[in-house]
Amino acid sequence: MIECRTAYGFGARIEVSYDEAVERVKRALQTEGFGVLVGLLLPCNVVVYEADGGSVVEALDPEVSLGLVRNDAVAPLAAEAKERLTRVLAEATRG
Repeated sequence: MIECRTAYGFGARIEVSYDEAVERVKRALQTEGFGVLVGLLLPCNVVVYEADGGSVVEALDPEVSLGLVRNDAVAPLAAEAKERLTRVLAEATRG
């Protein structure tokens, strides 16, 4: 399911239009308790973009982004957010 990883995120390619990918991601985010907001450095950023006739869905790794605050107390929250975002990607990329 997760096809691309970087030092700060993870994602997957999906063979649907951009508009369909956005709708799938929004539904999956809502199911996992996330809202859709605009923010500079939110720990749970998700992006969707067109690529080669399909779409790519990527998420900022909350463990990496929340690690920037250097507070061990947020580690469990980051881990839970990462689990939820992994489920979001799985749901959004499911046919």
